[in-house]
Amino acid sequence: MHTTVLSEFGRVFGTGLTRQGFLPAAGSDGVFARMTGSETVGIIALQPQRDLLPAVYCGIATLYCPSLETAVREEIPAWLHTLDYFYRAHYPDTWTLETLDTLSGHTSVPQNTDAVQKAAQNALRWTEQLVLPLLGAVTDLKAAIPFLLRYGRSLTVSADGSAVLSSFAEDLLCIKADYQGDFLEAMETRREYEQHRRSDAERGVTTEPADYTEYARKQKEEAACKRQAADILRSSPELRDKALAECELRCSRNLTYLRKAGILPGSPQGGTSR
Repeated sequence: MHTTVLSEFGRVFGTGLTRQGFLPAAGSDGVFARMTGSETVGIIALQPQRDLLPAVYCGIATLYCPSLETAVREEIPAWLHTLDYFYRAHYPDTWTLETLDTLSGHTSVPQNTDAVQKAAQNALRWTEQLVLPLLGAVTDLKAAIPFLLRYGRSLTVSADGSAVLSSFAEDLLCIKADYQGDFLEAMETRREYEQHRRSDAERGVTTEPADYTEYARKQKEEAACKRQAADILRSSPELRDKALAECELRCSRNLTYLRKAGILPGSPQGGTSR
């Protein structure tokens, strides 16, 4: 049944996402990708789960992460979010625990094929409604930064341009994009934060106990660290040149992978989904 479920989700998503310009990535079952810009890639990935429906992970990568191939093939859950994350961002006051469980992949496998097909179609519908418009808006590196701050896990900044901790780290993106912001685009206002906490409490979801003052302090501290690291890189010609040279190496490596995977326009058709 496990293989049947993954195959049905792959079939439904393959049909639906192809109409949206996504292609299955060769060598990575259940991964669909589309160039949203010349340097940005939208990713939709189906991840199998024991005794549960596949989880749907979504997000953006750029050509300047260390290894897009490794990130896609081995580390999807570490840097992308499931559909429930995007749902809560869109509808902070209307979701239910049942809906979130469904969208996060915490749903047991139905006993008949029709029910599996319906679940796959429902997951695709939410993906098209919640995620694809967001991915489609990330058409360049400057748009990628606020997206990653709000919906991603990969945006970091290394003060020396060398401390890469993962294949998906977007540690040099701010230098490559010449970002001049404060890294606080995703910080909620006091009203938003307290409204979301009330909604969580009403639905029985446990959230962090910190009040808004503590939340804002942590957000500002993390943002200040990123800004400081970016300023160090930007102010040192030697470090900046080193970072930009590394960006070019990564770009070449990731373009090679995207061609091999059949994602770049004009490349051979991508792989198939089971």
